[in-house]
Amino acid sequence: MDHAKAREWALVLDAEGIPYHLTPDAAGGWQLVVSPDDAARTVEALGAYETENFDPSAIATHAADDPRPGRRWPAWAVALGAVGGLAVLHAWSGPRAAGSAWFARGALDADAFGDGEVWRAVTALTLHADATHLAANALGGALLLAAVCLTLGPGAGLAAVVAAGTLGNAANAVLHGTAYSGVGASTAVFGALGVLAGAQFDRLRQGGRRRWPWLPVLAGVLLLALLGFGPETDVLAHVLGFGAGLGVGTAARRA
Repeated sequence: MDHAKAREWALVLDAEGIPYHLTPDAAGGWQLVVSPDDAARTVEALGAYETENFDPSAIATHAADDPRPGRRWPAWAVALGAVGGLAVLHAWSGPRAAGSAWFARGALDADAFGDGEVWRAVTALTLHADATHLAANALGGALLLAAVCLTLGPGAGLAAVVAAGTLGNAANAVLHGTAYSGVGASTAVFGALGVLAGAQFDRLRQGGRRRWPWLPVLAGVLLLALLGFGPETDVLAHVLGFGAGLGVGTAARRA
């Protein structure tokens, strides 16, 4: 089948939550590859969608081509690699109280950001005040980053989370205007939550389930309220990261 029809069917499988990937076929067209366990559901879903001219031969099943295992290890490799990188950097920079130059040059200082040091929106994501701060972000961050990478792919997932965290930090600096300095990956962690919610929102909406697309967003807001609010937390950074993630996730899902 042609690429347009393949993408149309792919949206149907997205709406049903059936993992798949597209591969070229011998005739120069495209075919959907699904797990043998999902073959019956796939035929049923596409048969219901295509009331006529449905050709099941365009669906291939092969255990070795099951999209789920093949996408898991790169996603976890990216997530654990990112956390490992943050741990190495923290061991190098030391705690913020030690007065390391890393914090002087990399923290999200609102005054410096306003003076043109815009890189701080990125570098602040990599710095943590102490080991407890790092551990708190590493646990949730690894889980959410892996989930995003499973949804969007490892490269696109990592880029989406970094973009959401960066945009959230930039907005935070602009809104504070002055006398603000912050560090930590939590903006990106809640950005990852927003990316997941935004991607699922777009998946459901594109799949035709118009009654339910807001459910992932509502679930994300509930998790934000549960985990992102509390004493000694940068609530605004968490909210802005989540909001940026919603936009990034919706856009990335369409790319």
